[in-house]
Amino acid sequence: MNGERPRIPIGRVEDLERQKETLPGTIVKNETIWVNDEINEFDLEKGKPARLGTFLNPRDDDPDSVPLEVRYGHHRSGIITRRIFHDDKQWYRDVRLKGIGFMTMDKENYSTKSIVKPIYRMRAGYLGGILKYKSAKWSAEWDEGFYEAGIRTDRVMAIIRLLEYIDENGDKQPIDELKKKFIVHRDFDPVVEVDAFGTITRINEVIKDKDEAQLLLDDARILVAEELGIKPDQFSFHDYLLWFAQNLGRNISLMHKNGWIHQNLTMENSHHINITLDCRIVDKDTVYDVYEKPLEKPVIEKAFIKDIDQADEASAILYNDVKEYSGQGQQLADEQVYRAAFEEAYDKVTDEQ
Repeated sequence: MNGERPRIPIGRVEDLERQKETLPGTIVKNETIWVNDEINEFDLEKGKPARLGTFLNPRDDDPDSVPLEVRYGHHRSGIITRRIFHDDKQWYRDVRLKGIGFMTMDKENYSTKSIVKPIYRMRAGYLGGILKYKSAKWSAEWDEGFYEAGIRTDRVMAIIRLLEYIDENGDKQPIDELKKKFIVHRDFDPVVEVDAFGTITRINEVIKDKDEAQLLLDDARILVAEELGIKPDQFSFHDYLLWFAQNLGRNISLMHKNGWIHQNLTMENSHHINITLDCRIVDKDTVYDVYEKPLEKPVIEKAFIKDIDQADEASAILYNDVKEYSGQGQQLADEQVYRAAFEEAYDKVTDEQ
């Protein structure tokens, strides 16, 4: 190797690990109930407990605790590890656990101090901190659909049923306690969803400060370059934005070609964008198959346009972030160049038989 860095998608993993914030997670009683055998990186077995069955703990005195990386905006999930692996189509690095309890940060100051909070009922059908099996299975099925269609996506690696949780005092309690307190319905089946990403960072998450914004954007640029087999110093932010536009156009077009609409690529006030910095479509809770329950043609066309408009909005936010934080703002093309690349890629898929 002559001291050369291996050309696999690593990104700036060492810097990310150095600056991350963690909260303690405690392993609770659990049972693995579904495993994606194509990416079973942790050798999980259906019907067996898993060390990934963890729950956030407000106490930090557990000698066997597992550090979970937490981020602003990710209130019930954390990164358990970064490790490089791949399947037949995609590389992965960031592994997330979802449904591990509730945490929050100082919204006003984006404080680096995170706090574990008790599980609570936010509104009908949604609970702060935990995830139901039905939602995790929905995600797994749509992830596989997107993957088979050639759309860049995260993938669910496993679903782990929780038999215990950690209460506000840091003690293990049976899940039945949540049911006795009427926090969850008696039929509620809480699980931990294990997800594989390239970079977990979404477009809207470049928000804290200049140094972190530079790190997250540069990490994505290098990660993509390494995925493509290109030396990072030969892959500029202009190249990255062009690649991003082309792949986003292809992703959205493949969705529509299959009759799928996302509906929430960007959410209200762009507070939540379901597109990662390595152009994967994530959080498919609202994905809809227009062929499964046929809609009128004008309704379908309107839904397709909404996806395209939201993708354009997300791309504009990314363009502005790169322009402001990358240090290569003067080298970027006009925004319309990247918009044209998106449209060309979208049309190319549409025109294919």
